[in-house]
Amino acid sequence: MRDWLRPVTYARTLFLIGSRDAFAAAATDLEAAAGWGPRQPNIRKGDSTLMSTLTWNLEPDPSIHRPEIDVCGVPAVCSLPVAERACRRSARPR
Repeated sequence: MRDWLRPVTYARTLFLIGSRDAFAAAATDLEAAAGWGPRQPNIRKGDSTLMSTLTWNLEPDPSIHRPEIDVCGVPAVCSLPVAERACRRSARPR
């Protein structure tokens, strides 16, 4: 029998409730997102990039309001090519 994660929100904070195996699967997805997400080709252009999704680890729900948990990334301002000169100027010691 497969274990599932169940998302719960409280005070605008997401909590994931589930077994150890379900958390291990989610941790593997988050590790892949952290390792490979910043290397996506569009991230240097300043676009938001889908890095991973935890939706497959959630408890199945046939309703139309099924939650989806996507891990997305947006580059920092200093990593954009347009702002590189401004970042270099602000990093210089004064």
